[in-house]
Amino acid sequence: MDFRKKLAVYASILGVLVVLFVVGTVAQAVSMEPPGAPLFPAFKSDAVTKITVTDKDGNVEIDKTGDAWTVTVDGENFPASTTNVETLLDNFTKVRKSMNVTADKDKWLQFNVDDPNAVHIVLASATGETLAECWFGKGGTTSFTQYVRLPGAPDVIQTDVRIEKTSALKEWAEMRLFPDTFYVADVKSVSIKTSLVFDQHAKSYAQRVSYTLIPGEKNKEGYTTWTISENERVPLSPQKVSNLVNAVAGLRGESLVVHPEKLTLDPAKPLGTIEVKLSSGKTDTLSLLGKTEGDPDSFYITNQDVKYIYTAGNWSLSTIFGDASELVDAEALLAPR
Repeated sequence: MDFRKKLAVYASILGVLVVLFVVGTVAQAVSMEPPGAPLFPAFKSDAVTKITVTDKDGNVEIDKTGDAWTVTVDGENFPASTTNVETLLDNFTKVRKSMNVTADKDKWLQFNVDDPNAVHIVLASATGETLAECWFGKGGTTSFTQYVRLPGAPDVIQTDVRIEKTSALKEWAEMRLFPDTFYVADVKSVSIKTSLVFDQHAKSYAQRVSYTLIPGEKNKEGYTTWTISENERVPLSPQKVSNLVNAVAGLRGESLVVHPEKLTLDPAKPLGTIEVKLSSGKTDTLSLLGKTEGDPDSFYITNQDVKYIYTAGNWSLSTIFGDASELVDAEALLAPR
């Protein structure tokens, strides 16, 4: 290779190195850039006692009384999810401005920060003072940014945190069916009585089932052993029964029925029940009421209070309302004795 060709190669390599150095320096500068100003600099989350969320689908109010939050929709009150409320308030505390995008009102629609399309959230104090207010639009240029608008200003702002909430009741209400948090070790017995069970494909069919599961000692793998009180000789899979108990403990409704009085259901005559007795002396009951109107893959369900009626999909129910034979340890059953 002659001198000129060598020089050209060396120059090319040097040029690539310079480009990489510049790109790296810029990237480092961007990563070290200080975060933008807080979107709500004076906001104090502990002063909030009322949250109002309005969008094109409706309006929901979340009010605080003491330490508890209540959701109000269409004049009906429901217990709110403390976790969801606290997450929202925490995000309002953390959210910062990333950049000003435009001050042109005619472009609000483009970013969904106009009134018909935005999610309008107002946080207020006990005296009615507005502590924070914002119109939340579509997502920003990255997976965690969002376009928003503040009151009294035309600016569309991109934030560094997405607050993706709507007026849907299920996003604010407590959707856990059981009021008590329990684990497998807390269970004294599980009784299942049903005239309807689900197969492995989550399809329901008529079959009467009634049995009670009783916990025993833990096996060498660390799982609690179980027996059926009506037939203690049938070996059960500890893992399968534990999965059933965990499914019951963690069952959440997919939606809440705002006006259950309009339904033709009789909670006194459920299709099936699951009763969980805890070592603390408490008893939790789950009642399967009937298929939801217009959806063959969903059922109405309630707990022992029969105060709120939820809907739950077939797949979530299929792990709970099944035949007792699905809990049998097949290997242990066929093993020589």
